Amino acid sequence: MGRVHAAARHHRHGRNLRRVPFGTAEEALAALAARRIDVAFVPLGAALAPVQAGKARALAVTSAARARALPKVPTVAESGYAGFEAVAWQGLLLPIATPKPLVAIHNADANKVLALPAVRDAILALGLEPGGGSSGRLFDQIRVDRGEWSTFFAPVARKP
Repeated sequence: MGRVHAAARHHRHGRNLRRVPFGTAEEALAALAARRIDVAFVPLGAALAPVQAGKARALAVTSAARARALPKVPTVAESGYAGFEAVAWQGLLLPIATPKPLVAIHNADANKVLALPAVRDAILALGLEPGGGSSGRLFDQIRVDRGEWSTFFAPVARKP
């Protein structure tokens, strides 16, 4: 997903980087360490160990706010690209016909689990930000992303 985010944002800002496909973030980081590539867009969780070990330098994070795992690393927006944000998210989805009271129960249970210190610590250790919130918040995010991605993919979308 990081590659798609990078391509979308570079397209939007008129940048043209040569794309070198890798199967995994680890392969991209190995190529970076071997100086076969100059820059890599990889998930923060994959980059943490090499950055903390001094084997790679984090130039910026793609989230709107600085990452707790690397608080001294600026955001891309802070680095001169106002409005740049590219984050992946995970959500708990239920079938569309699920009754609202059952959705509320699942949502409350998920938020309780996400609030557990051990769960929060495990999520943070992966370089991720613990989330949670209402099902409405997730729907809003899906709506925003859908609008943004539909604009990016419109030129290559297949018509039914």
